[in-house]
Amino acid sequence: MKVNIGPYPLGNLPKSRKVKIEFHPHDFWALDHTLALIILPSLQAFRKNPSYPACFESNEPWLEILDKMIYAFEHIVNEDDYYLCNKTMDKKIQQGLNLFSKWYQNLWT
Repeated sequence: MKVNIGPYPLGNLPKSRKVKIEFHPHDFWALDHTLALIILPSLQAFRKNPSYPACFESNEPWLEILDKMIYAFEHIVNEDDYYLCNKTMDKKIQQGLNLFSKWYQNLWT
């Protein structure tokens, strides 16, 4: 997979960004893993940002949520953990994925 996303043009809506994505057949063999390779470093970089959703009074609960999301994607990226995980690890991975889904629209600054 090759992804190139351009910057937001000044004075234009986000729809105006130039986006080019090239897929290769091997990307679909384990699409969950392919996407996790993009999502994990994005979440890790995003976590360093001090902003948090308005529904929280501080960033502490938000950082805990982000940590659970990051945990899930770390273990998906590490295929040995992901495919050989135990029930406890599987629950933590699923919890992180559920939180990612729940808070997806809050991943912005």
